[in-house]
Parts: sequence; C-alpha cells; structure tokens
Amino acid sequence: MSLSRFALFRFPARPPNLACLALGFVCVLVHAGPSAAQTRAIPHIVISAHQVPIEAARSGVSATVLHGEALRARGVTNVAEALREVPGVGVTQTGGSGTLTQVRIRGSDANHVLVLVDGVPMNRLDAGDFDFAQFGIEAVERIEVLRGPQSGLYGSAAQAGVISIITKSGRGLSRPIVNGWAEYGSRETRSGAVSVQAGGGGPVYGAFTVQDTKTEGYNIARTGTERDGSRVRTLTTKFGIDVSPQFNVESMYRLADRKVQYDQEAFPFTNPPVIDSFAFDTFQTTTGGIAATAKLLDDRWIQRVSWSRLADDYSSDFGFGPGAIFRTLGTRERSEYRSSFVFDTPALGGARNTISAQADLEQEHFENNFGANKNRGRHGIASEYLVDFPFGLTFSGAIRKDWNEDFADPQTWRLTASQRVLQTGMRLHASAGTGVTNPSFTEQFGQGFNFVGNPALRPEQSEGWDFGIEQTLLDGRLAVDVTYFESDVSDQIVPGTNGFGQQTAVNVAGVSHRSGVETSATLSVFHWLKLAASYTYLDAERSDRTPEPRRPPHSAGASATFLFLDGRGRFDTSFRYNGKMEDRAFISAGDPTRVAMPAYNVVAAKLSYDFTPSATAYLRAENAFNERYEEVYSYRAPPFAVYGGLRVKLGE
Repeated sequence: MSLSRFALFRFPARPPNLACLALGFVCVLVHAGPSAAQTRAIPHIVISAHQVPIEAARSGVSATVLHGEALRARGVTNVAEALREVPGVGVTQTGGSGTLTQVRIRGSDANHVLVLVDGVPMNRLDAGDFDFAQFGIEAVERIEVLRGPQSGLYGSAAQAGVISIITKSGRGLSRPIVNGWAEYGSRETRSGAVSVQAGGGGPVYGAFTVQDTKTEGYNIARTGTERDGSRVRTLTTKFGIDVSPQFNVESMYRLADRKVQYDQEAFPFTNPPVIDSFAFDTFQTTTGGIAATAKLLDDRWIQRVSWSRLADDYSSDFGFGPGAIFRTLGTRERSEYRSSFVFDTPALGGARNTISAQADLEQEHFENNFGANKNRGRHGIASEYLVDFPFGLTFSGAIRKDWNEDFADPQTWRLTASQRVLQTGMRLHASAGTGVTNPSFTEQFGQGFNFVGNPALRPEQSEGWDFGIEQTLLDGRLAVDVTYFESDVSDQIVPGTNGFGQQTAVNVAGVSHRSGVETSATLSVFHWLKLAASYTYLDAERSDRTPEPRRPPHSAGASATFLFLDGRGRFDTSFRYNGKMEDRAFISAGDPTRVAMPAYNVVAAKLSYDFTPSATAYLRAENAFNERYEEVYSYRAPPFAVYGGLRVKLGE
C-alpha cells in the first residue's frame, strides 16, 4: 500500500554553534567544484509570494525560483529532483522511479505544503499531501518555493510553505517552438517527451507537452530478486487568448497516469519490514481550469475570476489476486475571485500601494471501496496590503478567514518586510505568520480495516517567523543568503490508537517545535564556470521532545556547470548530502520502532554536446559512485544508472 505519514518517519538534533555553521557552509561552497547553478538565490520576479507579481528583491517572503529551461539543460528530469537542492526542503522517495515521493519544508509534514500547478491546488484528497512521483520537468516553465507559513494568503495546507509550478504557455513567442528528447539507459529505462509552444506574436497562444517514462526498475526490498518497475505518462496543455490588451482568457489541462510496482511491508512483522512481493499501485489524476483576467484604469485595477477541478483515482493491489484491493476516488472543485488595485501616495513617502482582496469556494467529494462516501465544503476570504517605498522598504500584511463545514473556522495572517540597503548589495528580509492544515479524508474517515478514521480531529495550527540577510558581491556575480527560522505546531495529527485499540489519527497535546538555518550561494566564476551551494540545519521535535522522523539535522547540496568548446560542450554535476537521521518502522507488534539511518552522499553528472544549434547529444549518470542508501527505512534507493539521449529544439 502507498506509504503515508502513518507508516514511516525520522528525527534531528541540537544546533551546532555559529562557528560550526559558518565552517560547514564554507565547506559546502568549496565542495561545489563540480555542480551547476540552477537555483537562483535572487530570482527577478516571484509570482506566488503575494496576490500580485513582485520583484523578488522587494518581497520579504523566503523564496527560491527554479527555471525549467536551466533545469532541463542540467539533466534534471523531474520536479522532485529539482527541489532536492533548495534550502529548507526535504525529499523522500520510497524506492525507484514512480514510487511515492514526498516533500517537506522546514521539518513539516508532507501535507503541510500546498502544491499549486498554474494556480490550481493539487494536494491529494486521501492523504492531504502531493505525490511528486508523477511530475516530469518538460512542461515546467518555472517553480517557485515559498518557505514559512502562507495560510494568510492560501488557507489550509500552506502551513509550512507553498510550491507553485507554472507550466509553459507559449505566450509572447514570435514563432512556434518544438522541443523533443528521447533517451535509453539502465534497467531498460525508456523516456521521451515532446513539447510544442505556439505564440506567433498574435493574440492566441498555447503549449502542449507529453512525457513518458517506463522502466523495468530494480528490487526495492533488501532481499529477493523481483524487479519493481513503473510507467509514468503525463499530458499538459495550456491555451489562451488576449481578447484585448486589457482582457485575457486562459485554460489549462493536465493528465497524469502512473502504474508502479512495489514491495510490501510484511505481516506478521519482520526486520527489515519490506519484503519481495508483486503488489502494484495505479494512479490517474486529471486537472482542468479556466481563468479570465481584466485590467482597468491603466492597468491599476486587475480582476481575475477562475474555476478549476481536480479528480484523483487511486487503487492498490496487494498482489494476492485479480482486482483492486483498495481504491479511492476524490474530486475538488474550486471557484475564485481576486481583485487588486494599485495607487500611489506621494504624501506618504512616495509609496506605491497595492490592496488585494480574494474570495474562494471549494467543494470536495471522497469515496473508497470500504464504504466511505463523504462531502466537505469550505469558503474563505482574504485580503493583502502591500506598500513599497522608494528608499528600499517593502512591507505587506495579509489576513484570511475560512469557514469549514466539518471543522473550526480558522483566521490566519502573514506579515512580510524587505529592506534593501541601497548601494551596498545587502537586503534584509523577514516574515511571520500563522498556518493551518485541515485533517485529510483518510485521517477523518479511515482507510480499510487496519486504520479507523477520527471524525473528531481538529485542524493542525502553527505560528512561525524567519529573518534573513541577502548579500550580493563582485558586481552581482556572487549572491549569498542566510535565513534563520522558527515555528511551533499545535494540535499536530499523528498516528495513535482509539479506545478500542484500533489504529487511528489523533491530535497530540503540547507544541511541536521546529527551528533552523537555511543558507544558499551562487557564484559566476567565469562565463564558462558557475557554482551553487546550499546548506540547511534543522531541529524538528514533537511535543514530547522526541525528534521528528525523516528530518536530517544536516543536509547540503552543491552544483557546477562547465562550458567548453565555445559553449557547444557542457558538463554539469551535482552533489547531495543527507546527514544521519532516524526513521520509524513497524518491525514488531505495538508502536513503531525507532531505527537509525546513516548519512549518505549522492553525485549526479551530465555531459552534453551541441552537434548543431538545434540538436544536442548527452550522456548522464545518476548515483555516479553507486552509493548504497535508503531515504525510507528498508526501501533501497536507486543504485548507479547511466542514460544516453538526444534533444532537439526547433523554432529558435
């Protein structure tokens, strides 16, 4: 069965002193000798940090922007892989390609991170998180990662942060562009994608992307020989029309279809718990939406209305016979109206002000083949005030109120500030806010015979803040950012038992604390050599002061890009370090057992050559030194693999 936070977990430690932190970061930057600068510490624009797009240097939100074109050039094949090098972000995968892949921000649970695709919430209805196993990189235009509580803008699930994925559109292109690639490699892996973007300089634009990956896989369990393969197919489209310079209509559609074999946890219990089996999961997720945007009063008044629908179909077969043993179906429909008005106040320090308001409505339906057939509804309103002064200070305040049919009605808020110290290249940024996450349908209504729902659950709530210093040097070629953060979570939902001894979900008393330091740096040494590095220290504890599972106290990443032969040749490499941590495993009857997980290092590399301006051949390697490691206890991570491929780009 798919793993959730009710299956496996882990834990961090106490902070080292500041000297150790500084030394550790310097070491990471030096190690960046081989790695690539795909993570821009200071992106130009952030779209999702506020209710209107804003220059990153004016936003107090701790944000990282990843650009799809740069990621593809480096050989990154999926969104989860791209997120691994973002400071404060943790990724765990339960085996090879296509298996459950969860993302956490600042030590949070996976369902405390809201995932948006073109503004549409994508979190699963059953578990509340988002499974990144289904998201290839080809359709991605940019990825924005917002760290810290964002519920003041986005409501439930934005408790620890937001990951906003914006797909290709074709808007603004002077001529159509066609991208395509195909590769073959280890474990009989065959992958390919085709992407078409059409703008043509006219009012109509669009993009169409298909991506397909199939692999025979390897044996995920520590014992046995049965191979666990997968196939992931996605279709992503976006079409729009500028009816006039002031009015735009845009639609999106995405289909993700995935089948993955996996090895089950044994019952009765064993150690290690994962054993060879013929189980498999199937997933199909469809998302569609349409939005209309109007700009009035010389573009000072912007109004947007949108509608979207998400449908999830998941089934799990334990391999004991034909047919789905467990199946869930879920839908979410969302309607939203947003209005933003920009005005200047010369008498108030020459400030530019933006006032935004939003109203949204959601209806959710969930059912499974164990009798659950439930509906939930919610509506909310939010407002944000953003003021930007010419002396480098930008401040924002947001407040939101939600009304839930099944839970308490939370009120959340967020404050941000950014101060640019003019003529120094320094910027101070800070944010504070509250977060909330509603119980998932599984937590509320159960999952099969082995997990009983708890309709009395309360939403999880948190308060958090961060403060950071960003510095650019060497005429902007070097950028460094160091951010300290803290958050406290109350009413945390964890696995437990009810009065009848059955497994269920419970709210725990007390406060769970998270704190840490995020650091990142990018350096353009020469036009042919670029480096990037990041380091995160994390201390995440539950209310009983035991460390949270699967949260390493120390993690780091580094990357470099080398260009040669007048730029026609390119070598990219990346390094990832995951420190010691703990997990929780069901290896005996009763409560899960804490198990130690050793540290590991993983290196990837890609060598490419442009035979023509439109054709590039490449060779890439994953886990280049064949590190043996596990991100989830007893689930073997992928061993060394090598792939060869050809990428073609027409139209530029």
